[in-house]
Amino acid sequence: MKIVSSSKGIHTPEFHKKKLREKYIRLAIGILILVVIIGVPTYLLRQERFLISNIQIQGNEITKREEIEKIIQGHISGSYLWLIPRSSVLLYPNKKIRNDILEQIPRLVSIHISLTDSRTLLVTMLERKPFALYCTNVANPPVQAGCFFLDQSGYIFSEAPAFSGEVYMIYSTEPPLENPLRKNLVPENDFKVLSDFIKRLPTLDLKPQSLLIQDDAYRLTFSSSGTLLWKVDDNLDSLFSKLESFLIGVIFTKEHKTLSDILYIDMRFGDKVRYNFK
Repeated sequence: MKIVSSSKGIHTPEFHKKKLREKYIRLAIGILILVVIIGVPTYLLRQERFLISNIQIQGNEITKREEIEKIIQGHISGSYLWLIPRSSVLLYPNKKIRNDILEQIPRLVSIHISLTDSRTLLVTMLERKPFALYCTNVANPPVQAGCFFLDQSGYIFSEAPAFSGEVYMIYSTEPPLENPLRKNLVPENDFKVLSDFIKRLPTLDLKPQSLLIQDDAYRLTFSSSGTLLWKVDDNLDSLFSKLESFLIGVIFTKEHKTLSDILYIDMRFGDKVRYNFK
């Protein structure tokens, strides 16, 4: 029998064959384990009963179903590493889909995505409600063009069709906003104070139609074509009280005029009110 020696000891050829066989067995077992670890989950994840095939959408009164579906399909089409479908109920990118929908469709306030079963994705959304219009040009009301819807927080969220007549309160700025979509007309708290003030004016028989926001002043136009001006930093509660007193004391009592006779009321000069009639 031939003896093989080495610095680590003396081994027979049979010993080396045994070690080599054990090495191949360990390699085969490792490959088998790897195949099981990768292959079994891949097989299961590719089963149709675990793939999203239905999309249900709720809460979309204005938003088109196709808009939502297009974004979702962009995320669940194709495969990861050419093996695992992106439509797998365990791996579909829920958060990214939600963020992309909110980014691409600003008229949505919120969106929730969940699974109703192993093949159905449920998308529930809350849409912003049109509260008023932001228009880049209101030189000839009541016909408006180049307008956008804004919600009750003053957020500009969607292009609006051309309106004829007094459908919505109109806001504009000087200079006009560039790329108005996804912008707040003014800070949210400021917009709430402004809109609350405007809502109170009909109690004085004044019917607001449009508001021009300038750097240092507001110019409010009424449906009778008269205007009211005040400074940006004026307290609107005090302004309302002063306006009410002015209308009673000057318009009706002293001048014996009606509200439709007003050309402008300028309240930018402290306690002094400048005014004129048509």
